[in-house]
Amino acid sequence: MINLASTSDKIQVTTSGAANVEVHASWVDLNGTTVTPGRTNTADITTATTADVVASPAASTIRNVKLLSIINTHATVTSDVTVIHTDGTVAQRLNKSTLAPGEGLVFSEGFGWQRLNSAGTPVSSNLSAQSDVQTFTAGGTWTKPTAFTPKVVIVEMIGAGGGGGGEGEEQDEFLHIGSTRCLADAQTPCKARFRSFLFLLQ
Repeated sequence: MINLASTSDKIQVTTSGAANVEVHASWVDLNGTTVTPGRTNTADITTATTADVVASPAASTIRNVKLLSIINTHATVTSDVTVIHTDGTVAQRLNKSTLAPGEGLVFSEGFGWQRLNSAGTPVSSNLSAQSDVQTFTAGGTWTKPTAFTPKVVIVEMIGAGGGGGGEGEEQDEFLHIGSTRCLADAQTPCKARFRSFLFLLQ
């Protein structure tokens, strides 16, 4: 949750360029035992500016922000967006993200901050690195992911073994599959050629 606890507290969004940034906030006001839900739809932000996106609560009221959604709907322009909590004197940055066209940044209670690609899929996580798996059973061309910036590429190649594997000593490049037989009447476990390469991307 993000709390606005005084009549000077508010949430602001700063944009870096002339994109088209849409902002929605859902919140509840807490005043004693009274709970009042509310929401704010900010007019589209189309310049490099700082805009108030969640206003200050009334006196003796805590405004609890449950959801904050920020989407760059511009077709071509990328924009940095910075979310700020200010008490009227001290302004603290809560999140800064670069949003390409169609990308979004969402804060939700219980999940925190997530950046979304233009398809609405999360592209960053505090728990694990992003990954992209591409499988080829014949010739093919690897495509660099665009939803996130890959740093490492691991290429693994496995070729099926044949019935003539024999009893010879197994080499390091072979993957031993003890539970599979190459042929129904084979007496030796199946072997598959296995290679692994690691590439670091600049």
